[in-house]
Amino acid sequence: MIMKRVLIFAFLLSIWSPSIGQVIEAGPFIGGSYYLGDVNHQNQFNNMGVGYGFLARYNFDDHWTVRMGVYRGELASSDKDNSIRPLRDASFNADVTDLSLIAELNFLPYFTGSSRSTFTPFIYGGMGYHSVRGDNTIQTYSASYESSGIIIPFGIGAKYSLTRTICIAADWGMRKTYNDQVDGLEELYTQTSQFQGQTDLEGVQLSNASTNDWYSFIGISLTFKINLAKKYYCPDQHQGH
Repeated sequence: MIMKRVLIFAFLLSIWSPSIGQVIEAGPFIGGSYYLGDVNHQNQFNNMGVGYGFLARYNFDDHWTVRMGVYRGELASSDKDNSIRPLRDASFNADVTDLSLIAELNFLPYFTGSSRSTFTPFIYGGMGYHSVRGDNTIQTYSASYESSGIIIPFGIGAKYSLTRTICIAADWGMRKTYNDQVDGLEELYTQTSQFQGQTDLEGVQLSNASTNDWYSFIGISLTFKINLAKKYYCPDQHQGH
């Protein structure tokens, strides 16, 4: 299912890119990923896992950029690590994959290859879709789970033009989800016989269903300018087009 979505995403990019221009930037992303939710309320960068991905950019001008990306990351947390509900004793490990379409706003004039506009901080926001597969444990009871849904990605970063064709960028972004299932915890206890002899937990609150889970990617990307028309342009005259 995830591979099908990736292929659809790539197909849409192939249709969309010729209509907006013939110079794009594309390359890998590497860094870390982490989770915020019922098992980690607010500890940023806690239980950091490996995050990686691939992205492509198109610069409309020296301030506005559109970015499409595919990202994958490891998420994990536990009540013990975060001093949350020790009697619940919940923990989970999961892999998340997301596809996103993002707009970037450069605070300073920037385009890769310029001899003058070589650096800028930026902010970004957009929409995307995520899929999670993982395993969680509540005391001695373990189960596998899957979840998916729409996300709102947003964050901050900075770009630097290393050469006429290479951009290095660092960014930290959050993903707001619209479900409470990134950690796989149900709203109420159901498997009462599994919890260390406690038989009176059925129907007791297990997680806060009124708040949704979040996750984050932080890292560095290295993108390479690709001129699909194979024509030479002076970067400072054509500003990346």
